[in-house]
Amino acid sequence: MGYKNFYLYSQPQYTFAVENSINNFIYSWTDITYSPLSWLSVGVSLQHTKPKQSKGVIESGFVIETAYK
Repeated sequence: MGYKNFYLYSQPQYTFAVENSINNFIYSWTDITYSPLSWLSVGVSLQHTKPKQSKGVIESGFVIETAYK
């Protein structure tokens, strides 16, 4: 999804085990970026992993995207 030079990308995933549901987990990857130039985007990235019977972990980092032609 985008608005002007800002973009939001999210990819959620639910993974389940057939034999033992305790191994099920939810995973999500989200990027929020700003594109000041047609070939450059910068922003932040968040990754969330949550096993079924656990609190879960959120990790963050920076995003730099470039394009050529």
